[in-house]
Amino acid sequence: MEITVSARNTEVSSALREAVEEKIGRLSRKASGLHRADVHFFEERNPRIAEREICEVIVDGRGHQIRCRVSGPDTFVVVDRAAAKLEQQLEKAKTKLMRRRNAAAAQRSVARRETANGTSTNGAGSNGTTAPTAARALRRAV
Repeated sequence: MEITVSARNTEVSSALREAVEEKIGRLSRKASGLHRADVHFFEERNPRIAEREICEVIVDGRGHQIRCRVSGPDTFVVVDRAAAKLEQQLEKAKTKLMRRRNAAAAQRSVARRETANGTSTNGAGSNGTTAPTAARALRRAV
């Protein structure tokens, strides 16, 4: 994964750059197909805000773009929070994709079995009439 680290009105030390590459690079193990990560650091100028350091991370890969923006008192703390948040978002996106893929595969499998057996599960009875299901019967009763 290609990781770009930049900052606005602050300096990025080599230790911070290495920490970012390690933490954000670890995300590529969670989900394959991540191509690029852009990490931007900047500082909030309002003196009333305690958590002034802000990190914004944008991860691109396979048509998906995952973004997070985290604030904290220190840049290293912010990197840890961003990595945790991105890991959670990647896990959610991966679960969503796998659920869709498995549902589509199950439907194809059922369709193949029906065509092989010559049967249909569209609710037709033995005489060709459709019997109301329990849900339809409940809706009619109400």
